[in-house]
Amino acid sequence: MRREIVWIFTNALNNANLEQLKILFEKKIVGFFGKIIEDDGDVKTQENALRGIWKILLGFKVWRIEELSLLEKNELIGKIEKLQYHPNLQIYELATKILKHFENEEEDGIVSD
Repeated sequence: MRREIVWIFTNALNNANLEQLKILFEKKIVGFFGKIIEDDGDVKTQENALRGIWKILLGFKVWRIEELSLLEKNELIGKIEKLQYHPNLQIYELATKILKHFENEEEDGIVSD
């Protein structure tokens, strides 16, 4: 069931406009995806959750939204950092891509504390 829910939310993010992105964010979709990536039981579901996180980050960048609190960022980054050692290459690559995104934002001064 979790696999299908992640798939639905990730697909919903594909073409989400600003209003839809904010609604999903307010419904704590980032936290949900964060819980999924901690679970190492289903690689495909973890991969889709990472893709969902990536789509949210890209959407926020497009609309210049800085809604993730410092605590949320730190918790999410901690979970994603663990995936840098994941045996699945796709998960490793997505985790690395997302972490580089966070690093670039901090270097550019985009991330607020």
